[in-house]
Amino acid sequence: MLALTAKALYTPLERIDRPVVLIEEGVISRLGPQAELEVPSGARLVDFSDCLFSPGLVDIHIHGSAGIDLMRADEQGLRHFERFLASHGVT
Repeated sequence: MLALTAKALYTPLERIDRPVVLIEEGVISRLGPQAELEVPSGARLVDFSDCLFSPGLVDIHIHGSAGIDLMRADEQGLRHFERFLASHGVT
């Protein structure tokens, strides 16, 4: 199990201060404020301290970015493109 903590977590409906996000087998199993949700013993804890968790943006139609044309990109270009988008919150 993986436990993530941060300054705050934003959902489409609310803000949770000092959240805990529990992940089991790659799937979020529970989340809530640290005051209400205990990190299970044996969980690997990753603290993002003053960072914020928020849903990623989904771009449903894109031809390129960061100087990369996806119709002509090689493997290295695709990796650069993916890192660029991820660094700006696009999943």
